[in-house]
Amino acid sequence: KSRTYRQFSGAAWMPAVYDDLDAVDQWPVVIKPDRGQGGAGVITASTREQAEAAMGGVDEPLLVEYLPGDELTVDCFTDRHRRLLLVGPRTRERIRAGISMRSRLIEPEEEIRSIAEALNDGLTLRGPWFFQVKRSRDGRWKLLEAACRVGGATVGQRARGINLPLLAVQDYLGRDLALLPIEQVRLIDRHVATVARLEFDFDTVWVDLDDTLIIDGHPTPQVVAFLYQMRREAKRIVLITRHELDCATTLDAACLPLRMFDDIVHITDGRPKSEFVGRRSIFIDNHFPERQAVAERHGIPVFDVDALEFLIR
Repeated sequence: KSRTYRQFSGAAWMPAVYDDLDAVDQWPVVIKPDRGQGGAGVITASTREQAEAAMGGVDEPLLVEYLPGDELTVDCFTDRHRRLLLVGPRTRERIRAGISMRSRLIEPEEEIRSIAEALNDGLTLRGPWFFQVKRSRDGRWKLLEAACRVGGATVGQRARGINLPLLAVQDYLGRDLALLPIEQVRLIDRHVATVARLEFDFDTVWVDLDDTLIIDGHPTPQVVAFLYQMRREAKRIVLITRHELDCATTLDAACLPLRMFDDIVHITDGRPKSEFVGRRSIFIDNHFPERQAVAERHGIPVFDVDALEFLIR
């Protein structure tokens, strides 16, 4: 950070950097590590005593102006001709471990674009990079840092049709680039996805129809996605149901092809589903008593609808 601050010293968008505590002309101030990320080690000090204590606990501390306003991350891309193809600001509305989990993609105002162009002119950049700015006490944008890498929430640009890592590959292949953003995509909300590993050897998937594969006449997305994943893995898929109507008609009404199933077991005599399910199988059913009966009889994995999200990859 210190080298960046020195490189652009004097620019109106640079924060004040103090050589020592005697140079501080306005409190509070910020102490942060010269080499760091994700907000780790950043401390706000309101007095000289607090600042002295903070600087003693930070490696290579920088003493900089306190910026109390809004913060933006600005995704950028520079091609091999040093043309700045993208200036894409995004807000940081929900932060987790220093990474933005909720961002709004906004149009760059002239002040932001000018900072991006100055950084691009003053540094040797190619491919994806980003910088972060924060509003000062008087409302001006000032630089926090710049980094020549893909940002943690740069995936927001991909959501609106700009795949920065792929653009970098195309640029290094010597191809001229054009961006085609989906302007109607303005908000991204990220979450931690949990993926489970099923350590069980099976060859058949048994799946219920009513309130499992189809709910209120519509296909259940996670169930359909999981079944197609299983088909890709060459698993046998069997529909097992007590459906009161014709299964083919119900599937067709829900736009589900009959041929996605290797077999259909339509139970009309009240027998438990556990009589039909085999041992080298997994069983999917929203009804707990059916799952319990299959699990107790065969000792195989049984899943409710909501559990399938952990198996989709």
